[in-house]
Amino acid sequence: MIADLAARLSDPAIRFRLLRFIVVGVGCTLVYLFTGIGLLKLGLAATTAHLIAYPVSLVVSYFAQKRITFRIEGEVRRTAPRFLIATAGIAAVQLALVASLSRIGMDARTTLLLSAGYYPAASFIVHSLFTFRQQPEIRRSARPDA
Repeated sequence: MIADLAARLSDPAIRFRLLRFIVVGVGCTLVYLFTGIGLLKLGLAATTAHLIAYPVSLVVSYFAQKRITFRIEGEVRRTAPRFLIATAGIAAVQLALVASLSRIGMDARTTLLLSAGYYPAASFIVHSLFTFRQQPEIRRSARPDA
């Protein structure tokens, strides 16, 4: 399994996709921060600012990951629901991770550090294998249908 992962990461196309993923992720984080801070400056509470900034950053993330990272055009009907399901699943597992590590008494900073590392790694893997997985082309049979 580790050898397979190392082999995949040695592929320049995968490494470049990972780099694009990181750049888009940083950009979306900045969208979240600037939106949230702007809303705070308008007098909104932090929770309200988060509830607005988070979906805004998710929409930006979806379209940027789709077009820039995974280079997919169209297919919104297929990829948008998958993105929502994947994002909800990743967030649920992240919450369970934080709760579990907190429950066993792990240091809070270490817990948050592990959580912060988990999310982008899980997101790249899940979006690569599920959300934005390329559809195999339909192969035509050499024989005509009988």
